[in-house]
Amino acid sequence: MILQEALRQADVQKLAAATYEYHRAADSGPTVYDEKRCHGVTKAYSDFIQRLLTLSPKKEDEQCLLPDNDGPFMTAALYLYSDVRAALAQWQLEKCYTKAELQHFSTAELKAIHQTQQQHQPDSYAYTFEPWENMLAVDICWPYDFSEDEKLQFLAAVLYEISFCGVTLEEHRRALAEMEDEWQAVKDAQTYPFDEFRREMGWDALPKRAITEKCEDIINSILAIQQTYKMFQRVFTIL
Repeated sequence: MILQEALRQADVQKLAAATYEYHRAADSGPTVYDEKRCHGVTKAYSDFIQRLLTLSPKKEDEQCLLPDNDGPFMTAALYLYSDVRAALAQWQLEKCYTKAELQHFSTAELKAIHQTQQQHQPDSYAYTFEPWENMLAVDICWPYDFSEDEKLQFLAAVLYEISFCGVTLEEHRRALAEMEDEWQAVKDAQTYPFDEFRREMGWDALPKRAITEKCEDIINSILAIQQTYKMFQRVFTIL
């Protein structure tokens, strides 16, 4: 089932309300979300969904969207089917560790575990700026036992991501054009040695991160890889 078909089957008002929750959780500013603003943002997302249903999906690549349950809010990752097929054929974790178990390993041991586990992990791709017609044609892949609420959260995660730069075609295309201009400016700019940049910014004088923090970063990366692996197991039943 492609994304547009899933949106067509969903309750638009419930989905708009779920997407609003992503919007509100991501807002780190001092915005006051009173009843009027809540209604206005939800209405904007409802109109956005209706707008997506009028577009004609345009399939560009063989891609799929998979859910990720890591964290308080579900996220949706975009993969190429070729990468998924390679992962299904090669990606097998001998053991999935708990956080408590990982905390007993040294930094060197954690790095070795991380390297082994990510060896065949497929790359996911950003899709914030992808044309909506293309995204609407992407296959969605969720576990057969996904609840209706989980499906709603998954679709809300996708909608929030693709509407990040605006909920109208004009806003989205303008953001895409601005991003392309900025990227071209970066490519045209004169290169600047990073070591020199560090010295000018005063970063060399900053205290180095503690070993425990580095271990924590590696542990979190391992847990994220395992979470993705488990979702692949659920979706494609490769137990």
